Amino acid sequence: MRTRIATTCTLGILGLLAATANGQAQQVTCRTAHFSEAVRAKLLSIREVCLQIVQREGEPYARVKADVARVRDDGVVVNFEKTDGSKTDRYFIPTNPNLRVDVKGEPIEVRQLAVGQQLTAYVKVTAPVVALAQPGGVTAAPPREIETAAAAPLAPKSGTAQAQARQTKTASSR
Repeated sequence: MRTRIATTCTLGILGLLAATANGQAQQVTCRTAHFSEAVRAKLLSIREVCLQIVQREGEPYARVKADVARVRDDGVVVNFEKTDGSKTDRYFIPTNPNLRVDVKGEPIEVRQLAVGQQLTAYVKVTAPVVALAQPGGVTAAPPREIETAAAAPLAPKSGTAQAQARQTKTASSR
């Protein structure tokens, strides 16, 4: 009888340990995520900028912070923030200028973004695409392919940026 109880307890404990180990093995982190070769080629420091792996529509994404460096009519140029506080090179994220993104809990159109504002973005683990966080509980805008800012075709500044540039030019010519 004692042997049967001891065997049952041992099997129960082993089953619990196996279930715990299996649950831990399934939890993906920034260090253990299998970023595709294409992601690693486009964003060399992906592990350094990754804050967390999250699921979006059944797909793993790395949550990252991005600082606005420039706003263009066809998208936004950002520097990703590394976990040590330093910044990456600039990257271009193509967007619709009317797209509303979340900035400190407030909905702001991309064309209204200011240099230095911080955005939350999601980089797909399996493809070099990024989606920007949107307000109102929407996880993110549809993902778009990320480009290095140097590789992105030049486009005029947004209407807001053009007006600021005209004001600066007018003020300096006085």
